[in-house]
Amino acid sequence: MNEKELKNKVNSIRKEMEKRNKKIDSSFNEFNLHKTEADKLRLERDSLNDKTKEDILKAKELTEKRNQLNNKVSKLKKEREKIISLMKSLGSGITKVKAERNEFNKKARGNTDSLNELYNKKTQILLEEDIPLTDEIKLFDRIFKIKERIVAAEKADKLHSKVVEEYDKIKRLEAKAHEITKRIEFAADESQQYHKQAMQLYQGVDAVRNEANKIHQKLLEKYKLMDALRDKISKIKEELTEYKKEMDPFSDELKSIRLNKEEKKKDKDAIKAKKKLRTKGRVNLNDLKLLLDRNELDLKE
Repeated sequence: MNEKELKNKVNSIRKEMEKRNKKIDSSFNEFNLHKTEADKLRLERDSLNDKTKEDILKAKELTEKRNQLNNKVSKLKKEREKIISLMKSLGSGITKVKAERNEFNKKARGNTDSLNELYNKKTQILLEEDIPLTDEIKLFDRIFKIKERIVAAEKADKLHSKVVEEYDKIKRLEAKAHEITKRIEFAADESQQYHKQAMQLYQGVDAVRNEANKIHQKLLEKYKLMDALRDKISKIKEELTEYKKEMDPFSDELKSIRLNKEEKKKDKDAIKAKKKLRTKGRVNLNDLKLLLDRNELDLKE
């Protein structure tokens, strides 16, 4: 191929290479845009994931507090159940004692004071008054019956005291049960608050996680586009390598032709300079350098 053909061939290949370099530049610009967006998406996703982790940790802490309170409520309820069971037992005992007391009250048919007063009155009559024997026997019999009633009344009084004492125990237990109920209600309310807060956090976590997943999908799409651009750039670079391989021989041959032309021109210029030196006895610096480079000037002359 002559110089013109070689030049056209090299220029043609260079144009193709320039086109591909432009494609690479364009692809890199597009890649960088996607990378910037991907970096933004990744930061946004990571921020949401961090928030999710923080909220889950908070929710677990709240759940743990709730569980501790629920355990406390359970223990308090068991304690209250024991008290209520004891109250029922005492109540059952009181019912039996009251029934026994009532039987004695029926036998006594009066209170201890009135019966003692009656007993003393009848005894005084028996001791001080002169009454017929038959009346005395009847009075003596009545005094014994009054005495039996007094004994029954005293037993009824003792049983009544026991009933009152047991009622006092029940009242104290009832007050204790009431206090435990308050503690149960307070702990249960606090537990419910923790539960609500935990559930709200978990609901928020689900929403944030869904948003993070959506962003992650967008990020994956960006990565796919970036991978496609990497492949595209790599393919174009391979094409450039092939074009360079194709162009190098033509370029080398063209350089060789140009060097030969330059050498020939320098030969001609050297002849002219040497002739000028002979005729005029002097040359300019460029001509002098040319003659020296081509060993056309003997400095000894």
